[in-house]
Amino acid sequence: MCNVSMEELAKASLVALAVLLVSSLPYILGYTVSPPDQEFSGALVNVVDYHSHLAKMQQGARGEWRYRLLFTPEDHDGAYLQIFYVALGHLAARTGLPLVATYHLARLVGGFVLLLTTYLFSAFFLRRGALRRVAYLLVCFSSGLGWLALLVSRLCLVSGEA
Repeated sequence: MCNVSMEELAKASLVALAVLLVSSLPYILGYTVSPPDQEFSGALVNVVDYHSHLAKMQQGARGEWRYRLLFTPEDHDGAYLQIFYVALGHLAARTGLPLVATYHLARLVGGFVLLLTTYLFSAFFLRRGALRRVAYLLVCFSSGLGWLALLVSRLCLVSGEA
């Protein structure tokens, strides 16, 4: 069993919160700089999947638990698929939060739990604190910056570079 002190867990939590704040900056920027005649949807990349998740959440917000494919001419009862997003829709309906806010709150809570679980997992295998911290920081900063590739590709398109 690994021994992780409360102080160590608190430091890992602060790092997780900092990572989540930094990774949320593009979303915050999107909402704050949108022109008055346009609205930021809340998605930076993979917009089709994002809106698909919101559609599943909307079914849950209407009180449904069975996910139904809405783009088929065949009548069907639906199935217990995509339950996470359907359940988020139920949560949004009960709290009165908009679907987009519920989605992003779930993203943040899930990210926080993931990062802390990762720290505890690495602590199980790595006894030395320095190695734990290096492993944790590698996990914290090794993903979630895909929006930079999108930004760079758009800048290249605007400047005319291929």
